[in-house]
Amino acid sequence: MYFRLGDLVVRHLQLLHLIPVRPLWPTEQALERLWEDLRHSAGSRPDLLREAQVPIQERGVLFELEGRLTRRGAQHPLLLHWCEFVPGVEGFLSLAVTDLGRLRRVRAGDGVCGGFVLHREGLGPLQVFPRLFRKLCHNGQVMPLGEQGDVLQHFESPAAAWDYCLSAEFLEDATSLVRRSTLIPLGNPRPLFDWMPHPEMRQRALYEWKQARDPSLWGAINAITASARRIVIQSLRLDYETKAGEILASEVRAAGLGRMRSDLHY
Repeated sequence: MYFRLGDLVVRHLQLLHLIPVRPLWPTEQALERLWEDLRHSAGSRPDLLREAQVPIQERGVLFELEGRLTRRGAQHPLLLHWCEFVPGVEGFLSLAVTDLGRLRRVRAGDGVCGGFVLHREGLGPLQVFPRLFRKLCHNGQVMPLGEQGDVLQHFESPAAAWDYCLSAEFLEDATSLVRRSTLIPLGNPRPLFDWMPHPEMRQRALYEWKQARDPSLWGAINAITASARRIVIQSLRLDYETKAGEILASEVRAAGLGRMRSDLHY
């Protein structure tokens, strides 16, 4: 179920399935109009912390997150991409935040912002994934700093992990890796899509790659994340975004162009 987090506004392409939009690939102007509609309707959504049966052990963490984001939002424009919660063993908790106040240039007309995903599957532990948001196409990808996407284990508290993911340090380091990926030519992206379990997703990624006409590794990564953007199940979408970041780091490293430092703030 979709929620709001205090006064933070949810607006993201993930919500497109709630409102019929034609054509299938809407224009940027159409998306802006849709987002404005969502902005006005967000206040009618139930509040995650006040109207949902969130487990007591997580309520304190989420109240702290709401307070920190509200204070930060007074100085930085924050985007709450999604905020979803389903209780129970088979449920999940997932929300994604981006700081739009910091934008780093990848190349002409292409920039990224930093943020994070807070996620829990079933009754498992909370996880924090550092995430890049590409403003050009509204894709997102998890940027692994070590062998795992989840960085919470490396920090003394969830708040410290959030602060890192929203920091200039993370954004600079992640952007540097992305810039290197634009220098790697890629004539055939299909091998990078073979891990996808569903043929229709592989076809979608190939379609996105052809549409973008970007023959670099960065183009293939964005084809994966563009496909993930339309996945309704957040845990599955997160898997795709995490895999995209892993592929990017692995391919850049294989090309001898370096990788993100795994010891940052650890």
